[in-house]
Amino acid sequence: LLPGVAYACAVCALDLSGQTFVRTAVSNVELCVDCLAAGMEARQVGHSRTEGYRVITGASEPIIAQGWGADEELRLLDA
Repeated sequence: LLPGVAYACAVCALDLSGQTFVRTAVSNVELCVDCLAAGMEARQVGHSRTEGYRVITGASEPIIAQGWGADEELRLLDA
């Protein structure tokens, strides 16, 4: 996630700040967990529910190094 950038669900427009959500692999849009679970599609931006997803946690702001999310840095420290 980019600091200072607001993220919203492409289907329901829910503010995703500080929440866990998914980013689609092909159309590169964000969806809230509820819309994903309901099988919703954001067709207006080219999203199809058959594409892959990446889970983005609310702890994605960098702590130590730019270019890393806090979730990635914490996993590295736990390794």
